[in-house]
Formats: sequence, structure tokens, C-alpha cells
Amino acid sequence: MAEGKRADGRSPVFAAAEYRGALRDLPNVAAWENLEPPQLSEISVPPTHNKALSPETTIVEGMRGAGKSFWTAVLANDTTRDFVAAEARLATNQQLVVRVGFGLDLSGDDFPSPQVMEALVDSRQAPDAIWRAVLLRHALKLLGKDLPFDNNWQAAVGWVATQPAVVAEMLATVDRELAAQRRTLLLLFDALDRLGGDWSRIRGLLTAALNAFREAAEWTEQHQRSDVRALHFQGVQQGVVQASRIRVRELQEDYPWVEPLLRALSRSTVPLSVDELAQHWTPACISESLAAAASKQRLPPRRYSSAGGRSLAALLEDLVELAVLYPTEDRKRYNMPDIFRVGFGIKRKGGVRPPR
Repeated sequence: MAEGKRADGRSPVFAAAEYRGALRDLPNVAAWENLEPPQLSEISVPPTHNKALSPETTIVEGMRGAGKSFWTAVLANDTTRDFVAAEARLATNQQLVVRVGFGLDLSGDDFPSPQVMEALVDSRQAPDAIWRAVLLRHALKLLGKDLPFDNNWQAAVGWVATQPAVVAEMLATVDRELAAQRRTLLLLFDALDRLGGDWSRIRGLLTAALNAFREAAEWTEQHQRSDVRALHFQGVQQGVVQASRIRVRELQEDYPWVEPLLRALSRSTVPLSVDELAQHWTPACISESLAAAASKQRLPPRRYSSAGGRSLAALLEDLVELAVLYPTEDRKRYNMPDIFRVGFGIKRKGGVRPPR
């Protein structure tokens, strides 16, 4: 490309026609659709993207094709991440370890694929259990520890959902070990619009993750500002508490009949057998549940309210359908995701404690 000098002799001048030719000949490339890192010669860092590349930035917004997936692939690779840090003069953390918690990869090795994610939701797995399984799997593999579950996501999420005390202890242990090694595990989440086949599923999965992370960050900022970790473990627990309060309010608005049933379980400890649930859900409690739906002009429990359906089994099916309850592995008792349990003051051994 021909170039000249400005009158002051400092900067090159390019002919307009050659600019047009260069722009015309730009390769027609598609949006980045995988986690394979680009070649270093393919990377250019616009100054406006510097903030998005900083590890301190928690959420990056941008329309399709803006570069979010491209930068995810760059940051997830040590070589390209170091190159970008030098080019953009970003502060680097040599102990930063980057993994992908969700993105454009169909292998399912590091996180559930969209198809597997839909299957997990269809099987009534709680969204918070899915994300805890992703986090725990990455953390254990980083520290070279054996996985306590089979190497498939259905088994991993099912194990996490039914072993809250063990999961809590494992997360606390890996948190301490990473802190002692002065290492930070950064999880990247990309292409979140691919989480499910419809927006109601996507919103449910996102709500469980984002609410907990936001509240955990706020707690850490207030109580453990000097901590080397972005999210302190106690902050994660507090995040669950705050996220539960929000989800409980949403549940009361959308399904007011659920609130009297869960309120009746306050201070009890899950999992509970059918007989134990029946002791809490007296005829008066169920009447209050149906009246709550009627007073707010909301639909009552679908199966329970159908012809011939007024049984405890039908009511349990309605609650399982909403993912408020889920059966234990032996199918003899019912457990409850933390996102609902904590907000209603329901206890679980080894789980996040409900606020007093």
C-alpha cells in the first residue's frame, strides 16, 4: 500500500482508493463459533475492548458478532491470553487459571452441552446444582483430585444435588487450597442464549447463576475486601441466601399456592418422606394454598385440581414439575433446591443455613 508523509512529516498518509481496496478485500469470515484459539496473527485488540478483557470485569455485553465468543476463546488459552495482556497492556495475574463454564463447544467435557442441559432440566435437576457441578468439577480437576461421581453430567449433577454437605466441604477445601497456592480459578460463561431451547429455561438457569454470583461478590467486597479471591466461600453462601429471597418472591407472585405449603415446612429438615410431608400439609394448610391462588387470580396446582386428582401424590407431582421438590435417589423422600429451601427457613444437614 502506497503511503506518504503528512506536512509535519510525522504520520503516514494513505490514498483513499487504497483504503477502499483494503476494506473491499476484507475476508468474509463468520462469527467465532468454537473455543479453538485464533492464531496470534489473527488477533488485534481495539482499545474499546480493553475493559472487557480485564479479569475484574464480570459481565460483558455485546450484540452478535461483537467478539464475545472470540475473546472467550482467546482468554481460555494461556498463549493467546498472555499475548493479549501484553498487547493491551493489561495487568496480568500469573496465578490466574482460566476455564470455560459454558460456551460454544459440543464435546461436553468442560460443561454440559445445550442438549445435555435441556435433558438435565427435563429431569427436574435444580439449576443451582448444575452450576455447582460445573464449578466443582473444574476445581477438583485443577487440583488433581479424583471426581466423586461418574464422568457424565447426569451423574455429576445428581450427585451434587443429593450430597449438599459433602459438596460444601469440598468447595471449602479447594477454596482454601487455591488460596494457599495464591491461584485464582476464573470461569468464563459465553453464549448463554444457547443454554436451552426456550427463554423460560434460559432465564431459570441464568437467574440461579447470576443472582448467587452478584450477591457473593457484594458480600466479599463488604466483608473480605483484601481477600485474594474474587468470591470468598462465605460470600458464595450469602449469595445463595439473597438469591433465594429473590426467587421466593417470584414464586409467590407466579404460584401463590406454593407459599403456604413451603411455609408449613419452616424449621423442618429435608429430605422428608411422604408421611412427614403429610403431617405438615394438613387439610387446613392445603385449603389455605388453594385460597391463595384464588385470591390472586392465579392457576391452582394443575394435577391436584383436576378431576379426581386431589391426592398428596398429585400435589407432589405439581411441586416436582415446578422444580420446587425433587425425589431422592431411592425415590422414598423429597429434597428441595437451596434456591427455595433457604428462603423458607427449611434446613438441610450440611447445606447453607437459612437466615434467622
